[in-house]
Amino acid sequence: MAIDPDAIESVAALEHVAGARPLAALLKSIDALDEHCEALLARSPFVVLTWCEPGGGQRVAALGGAPGFVRVEGPRALRLPLPDTGAPREWAGAALLFFVPGLGETLRANGRARVHENGLAFELQEAFGHCAKALIRSAFWQRARGEAVERGEGALGDGGEAGPRAPGPLAAPAVADFLAHSPFLVFGSGDGAGACDASPRGDPAGFARILDADTLALPERRGNRRTDTLHNLLARPDAALLALVPGDPRALELVGRARLTREPSLLARMAVAGKAPKLAVLLRVARAELAVCPALAESGLWDAARHPSLDGLPPMARVFADHVRRSRQRGVAATAIRALTSERWLAPMLQRDYEDGLY
Repeated sequence: MAIDPDAIESVAALEHVAGARPLAALLKSIDALDEHCEALLARSPFVVLTWCEPGGGQRVAALGGAPGFVRVEGPRALRLPLPDTGAPREWAGAALLFFVPGLGETLRANGRARVHENGLAFELQEAFGHCAKALIRSAFWQRARGEAVERGEGALGDGGEAGPRAPGPLAAPAVADFLAHSPFLVFGSGDGAGACDASPRGDPAGFARILDADTLALPERRGNRRTDTLHNLLARPDAALLALVPGDPRALELVGRARLTREPSLLARMAVAGKAPKLAVLLRVARAELAVCPALAESGLWDAARHPSLDGLPPMARVFADHVRRSRQRGVAATAIRALTSERWLAPMLQRDYEDGLY
């Protein structure tokens, strides 16, 4: 078997390329829902769920309803409707990514889930807000409202390589066309212990590039710097992706196994505004399913008239600052960061990062 000199196969190699996880990013995580989380949940009509299959493999599904359709049953307990595409029957590692229409930041919740009394019970172990970069890069909410989106310098165009000729999950014209128009997806993964993560990915439409009939390449852009997905894939390569096209009633689920690469020519083709990513994820797709997604209609995600008001929602800089202060991480450095963190300090820094740190 040939050795791939560009493969990233260890944590040391990953951190050499992407950097170590900064403590400040990890401090945004809290172990129970607070009033900020509940305010976001009350305005969220759409959530993406991912979970680890007991026999191996990763799954992803979307759920939708009126804002606040996910019930808070306690500081660590949520109740959701059952997704149409399946759910874990026994307790399994799971993660949720909540969307609030018009808000760039998302709420992530990690824990475990199982079917219980005609619904899905979710036991929370970790919650944190995710930065807005993926939704900003994808112009997600502008597209969802039907606004014209200019193609910026270095936009990816159709996003694909030459169309695949061999048979495979990505060779179907409808799948290839959907990916060419998709500016956003949710990446579901799990670690070696079965803990899951649902992470947003966004860029100019077509950023998920088809390399051949069963291989998809995804650039790894700048985000919250936790690199949870990348660490997960080193321990457990199973992955599931849910791709969306704003305004389209369908969703595309891709299931397969992933690996990390820093192959120079591939990264160069993924450059936006002259900036190439430091690494990419290669997904060997075992199954691709493009179908109408009932959760999109149930949530009204593409209907601006049904979007909840954001009035009364606290600034996300305040949410992040409060979560840092409420984190239970111990140590001298963690204590110092908590003491220094405030909304007044964080707000301008966050704004600069959104303006200058997208790529």
